[in-house]
Amino acid sequence: MLVLINYLRVHVKSMYRLYCILKDWEEPPTPDKIAIAAGKKKLDGNTEAKYIKMLESASENIKKAFEDQQAQAGVRENDPFMYSTCI
Repeated sequence: MLVLINYLRVHVKSMYRLYCILKDWEEPPTPDKIAIAAGKKKLDGNTEAKYIKMLESASENIKKAFEDQQAQAGVRENDPFMYSTCI
């Protein structure tokens, strides 16, 4: 199993992210969520707004994590030596 997970992490990043989300999920999906994901049921306005807000929040957390990582690495934007091909 570990080999498959590492393969996904390296070669199929979107599937690895899906694996991570599903692995950390605390409860199984409800029939409503399955119907929404299958495109058989449409979201009402309130539920759609709730999911969009959750998605935006998760995106902000990811952006913040990359910014923190970049700051810790000491990488500067527009650094001419950042992508140097010289060894």
